[in-house]
Amino acid sequence: MVELALVLPMLLLLTLTAIDFGRVFLGWVNLQQMTRIAANHAAENASAWGAPGDPAERAEYQAKVRNDARLINCELPDPLPDPVLSGGTQLGAPVSVSLSCEFSIITPVISNVIGGTILVSA
Repeated sequence: MVELALVLPMLLLLTLTAIDFGRVFLGWVNLQQMTRIAANHAAENASAWGAPGDPAERAEYQAKVRNDARLINCELPDPLPDPVLSGGTQLGAPVSVSLSCEFSIITPVISNVIGGTILVSA
């Protein structure tokens, strides 16, 4: 029984660490998908970021990213960064999107060791 009392807290800590790592990894994968979808939307509607612009398309871009971030418990910067249109505003021109968000750690011991949040970028 003494061995169990000594080993059980360590096993519990390892299990909770694995759960937190899994949550952050899943969040990173979802963040990668969010940036891919955002870049695709921006490439299809590149004229929305041109000189006159289209506020409705920009709002749809923001809504898509924010809705996906809400599902993965991610805190995005406010306002969201605009996509970078390196090839101009022609249809299909290269677009890059960079997003970063903070994931909160749920295990109290681990959050004391590494901090309450982890910054993940895509």
